[in-house]
Amino acid sequence: MKPPRSSIADTLLTVLRHPVSVLTGVAGGLLLGLYASPLAVLLKPAADAYVTLLSMCLLPILVLALIGGVASLLRKEQTRAILPRLSVLFFVGLALPATVGILTAELVTDGRLSGQATTLLGNSIATHASASQDGSILGFFETIIPANIFDALSTGRYVSIVVFCVLTGLALGRLSHDGVDQTLAVLDTLYRAFILLFDWVLSLLPIGLFCLVAANIASVDTAMLDALGAFVMSVWIGGVILLACYFAVISVAMRKTPWKVFRALRGPLGLAFVTDNPLVALYSSVDRLESELDCDRDLAETIVPFGVLANQHGQILLLTCATVFMAHIYEVALTIPALLVIALASTLSGAAAVGGGASLAPVLAPLLFIAGVPAALGLVVLGTTQAIVAPLCSAVTVGATCALTAMTQSASEKALGEEQP
Repeated sequence: MKPPRSSIADTLLTVLRHPVSVLTGVAGGLLLGLYASPLAVLLKPAADAYVTLLSMCLLPILVLALIGGVASLLRKEQTRAILPRLSVLFFVGLALPATVGILTAELVTDGRLSGQATTLLGNSIATHASASQDGSILGFFETIIPANIFDALSTGRYVSIVVFCVLTGLALGRLSHDGVDQTLAVLDTLYRAFILLFDWVLSLLPIGLFCLVAANIASVDTAMLDALGAFVMSVWIGGVILLACYFAVISVAMRKTPWKVFRALRGPLGLAFVTDNPLVALYSSVDRLESELDCDRDLAETIVPFGVLANQHGQILLLTCATVFMAHIYEVALTIPALLVIALASTLSGAAAVGGGASLAPVLAPLLFIAGVPAALGLVVLGTTQAIVAPLCSAVTVGATCALTAMTQSASEKALGEEQP
C-alpha cells in the first residue's frame, strides 16, 4: 500500500526545513563554487530566480507591515508614547557603525600593498576609469519621495516605499473614522496570507542556498581578493564587534542571557547572511523577537520592516571602512575633522542605501571625493569583495534592527511603569 501523497509531502517539507538540510545546501554550494566553478556559474539564473521569488513575497509583507504597524502604534495609547524614544534611539544608534568602522579600518589597514596587488588595482582602475561618478552626500534624498508609488513598487525603490508606507500609516492612525479598524483588519489578514506564502517559498531554502552560494563563490576573483585582504578583515572585525554589541544591548534590555539572545537570533542572522538580504530575515526576526525574547509583536512588526531598510548599520560600516582603506592606499592623511566628516557622510549615505557591490559606487563616490580618492577605485573594491563582505553587512543590519526593537520595548515598559502609581 502506497503512503498518501499528503504524508509524502509533509515528510519532504520536514526534511527541507531541517537545519541540517540548510547547512548541506550551503556546504554543497561552497564546494561546487570552489572546485567546479564553470558548473556553478550556470546556476546563477536559478539563484537569481529564487531571490526574485523571495522578493515577490517580501515586498507585500513590507508594505502591509509598515502601514498596519504604524497605524496601530498611533491608535494605541500605550504605544503612541514610544515614538519619541524610538526616534532618539534610532539616530543615536546610527553613530555606532561609523565609529566602529573608522577604528577598525585605521587599526587593520595601513595601505602598504605588494607590487602585484598594486598592479592588479591599477589595471582594474583603468578598466573602470570611465565609470559614472555621479552622486552626492545627500543625493539619495532627491528621490526619497515617490512621485508615483506604483512605479516605486515596480522598480524596487525601497526607501521611497518606506516613506510612502510610513506616511500612509500615520494618516490611518490619526484618522477618526469607523472604517479604520476594519481596514486594519483587512491589512492584517493580507499580511498573514503573504507570510504563509513566504513560508512556502522558504521551504525551498536549501536548494536556493545551494545555487546562491555556488554562483557567488564561483564569481570571486581570488587574486584581487587577496590584494584587498586588509579591507575585508577590517569589515569582518567591525561586523563581529557590532554584533557583539547588539547581543549585549538586547541581553540587558530584555533581561536575557547573551547565549539566549544568540540562540534566538541565529536563525534570522543566518538567513540574512546566506542570502545577503536583510529583507529575507524580516518575518523570522519578528517571530523570534516575540517568541524567544518576549517583544510585543505589534512593536516588532512596525520597527523591523522599517529598520531593515532605514537602519542599515551594515552599509554604514562598509562605506566607512572602504573610504578609510582607500584613503590609506593613496597615502591620504586623514585628520580628526576629516574622519568626523567621513563618519557623518557615511551615516547619511548608508542608513538607507539599497544594493551591494558595484551598485553602491554612486553612494560611495562623494565619500571618496572627501578623502581625495578616485571613484573608480570604489567600483573595484566593492565589486571584488561583495561576495565576502556583503553577507556579513546584511547580518549586521538585522542585528542592529533587533537591538533597536529591544531597546524601544524596554523604554516603553519603563515609561508605562513610571506612569502607573
